[in-house]
Amino acid sequence: MAQTADEVAVHAQAYLSIGQTDRAADLLERALAEDPDDLGLLLTLAKTRSAQGRWAEAVEVARAAVAVDAVSPAARLVLAEAALRLGDTVLTAEQAEVVLARRPEDPTALLLLAASGADDRSPAGRALTRERSRRALSSGDEPWMIAMAARLEAHAGKVSEARRLVSAGLERHPTDDGLLRARLDLASEPSDETVAVVEDLLAASPTDPDLHFRYLALVAQRRRRRLTALWAAPVATALGLTVLDGAWRFVWVALVLVLGLGSALGGLRESQGVPAPVRAGLALGGPWDWVERAAVRIGSLAVVLGSLVLAGGVPAGAVLLVVASGCWVVARAVQLRRERRSARDADAATRPVVGGTPSQAEDRTAAGSPPGPATVSVAADRRFQALATPVLLLPVAALSLLPASTPEDLAARAALGLVAAVVALTAVTESVGWGPLPTVRRTAVVQRSVVVVLAVAAAVLLVPSADRLGQATAEWTRENPSTRDVGPTGEVRPTIPPGSLTPAPSPSISVTVPDLSVLTDLPDLGPSQD
Repeated sequence: MAQTADEVAVHAQAYLSIGQTDRAADLLERALAEDPDDLGLLLTLAKTRSAQGRWAEAVEVARAAVAVDAVSPAARLVLAEAALRLGDTVLTAEQAEVVLARRPEDPTALLLLAASGADDRSPAGRALTRERSRRALSSGDEPWMIAMAARLEAHAGKVSEARRLVSAGLERHPTDDGLLRARLDLASEPSDETVAVVEDLLAASPTDPDLHFRYLALVAQRRRRRLTALWAAPVATALGLTVLDGAWRFVWVALVLVLGLGSALGGLRESQGVPAPVRAGLALGGPWDWVERAAVRIGSLAVVLGSLVLAGGVPAGAVLLVVASGCWVVARAVQLRRERRSARDADAATRPVVGGTPSQAEDRTAAGSPPGPATVSVAADRRFQALATPVLLLPVAALSLLPASTPEDLAARAALGLVAAVVALTAVTESVGWGPLPTVRRTAVVQRSVVVVLAVAAAVLLVPSADRLGQATAEWTRENPSTRDVGPTGEVRPTIPPGSLTPAPSPSISVTVPDLSVLTDLPDLGPSQD
């Protein structure tokens, strides 16, 4: 027995609820081939195309629904939402206003109208957006409305109010997918709680590309912060050793190592709790994962040895601290490669498809189309770090140029300057190569100019710091010449000071020999008697 249009729409909605958008679309298209003007089928297909990320097609199907029933609020609102996702805020506002003309307090129409004007950054525009959002919440209390209203508050700069709305919504709807995602969007720091939220969402939607990217981004952010110890510990060590003396130097080093290295090695173990669907996203394959692990372990060992040796007054420890920062650079290069790949994959999976398949959309992404939201998010964070990291480190590193009283003090200051310069240049380098980002042109020019100035300052600091490290090593070597030779079993071999075996000139001895020829009357003693 053939299903009715209403039954087909219900079955398609069931497929949508479990993420099987392709099966829902096939079912709806077959039914629409027999009844192309059924409003319910058209609206469900428009929602299905939106769920697939094919928002241009969703708009076209919704237009067909409006053509079938121009007075249907549902058709107008589906068209307005699809247009909003496509970025056509003008069409969104038009359709929402049509609905509000008949139903002035319709919460969905109010929220869509507020979202269409969210880019108006003027005080009046922000106030109007927030007023419409609050009116919508006063008439409706559905979870998706709360989530959208929270995002509008955050977009208007009211992040604390947005978090309050989400928290209140989760008290009434603790398992709602949309509210949990909004909570993730508003989280200021990656924590165990936010990671757990993503894991729960992934358990329900294991193939969601947006959740994959969110999880990988959270793990990458936590790893990045933990591995910061590979350069922060050398900076803290060198800074402390420039002002401390005696046993306090070792106390300071012990404190830095205890606080720093545990976090660095913890970042390396972060992947142990990763769910199976996204475990592959944390592995680059080939030698890259091995290189990252080796860099972290070698860098940690270099921090320990370098800190202890430098605290003991030997400038060679400063070289090990610089080596540790170099290991951080290697680990960051691998991490950045992973972040780029996960962002590219997320954008390819969620990019709107116009007249093609998702694989064709991925080909257009690789061919040079504008970066997607995931790539923009990673690039924006890297550009912020390119500004914040040098500004934080370079003033501290200026201490490396101050005069030093001893070779070990000079080595500590040189290590401070070298590590700061290396980290600042790495942060600047990571901000390059992302392509054009959606920002105001004047702002972008100012940002690039500031980054260039900071990069030049870091490069200028690098050269004298390296020279001062060489000077410190040479001075220490002159002041501490080697005077002992240790044998293979550890015994101290006796040594003779250089020059002590140089042959000395023999003294001249003058002996007077008497003349015996004058003695003529000596008696003959005869043969000897044995």
